[in-house]
Amino acid sequence: MNAWFGAWGQLIDDWWQSLGLRSQHDLWLTIGWVALVFWAWGSYRLLRRLAGYRKFGSRWYNETEYARLMQVLWEDQQAGKRVMSHAELQALRAFRYGKSIKPIISGKGGGYFDV
Repeated sequence: MNAWFGAWGQLIDDWWQSLGLRSQHDLWLTIGWVALVFWAWGSYRLLRRLAGYRKFGSRWYNETEYARLMQVLWEDQQAGKRVMSHAELQALRAFRYGKSIKPIISGKGGGYFDV
């Protein structure tokens, strides 16, 4: 096993040395930019969640706006005004009942209440 890792390490080192200084520099810059983009994206989402925001659809809602949205969804479901999407049903179930309640036959039927 040690020989196998050593061989791969030598192969990667030979490839790295064959790139030349300019290509090595460009590769490091590219990796740095990609890492920066992922770090910024993850930090943005984490800070939004820590600030109490929730994302639904493509918009962030604060706690009161999200509660109002879920109330509207609940009223629409009770009144039977429209057919709700899968994402709406999942968000409404998670808001009303938390993560502890799971449907009995989840993912089996593909029906309206199968969230």
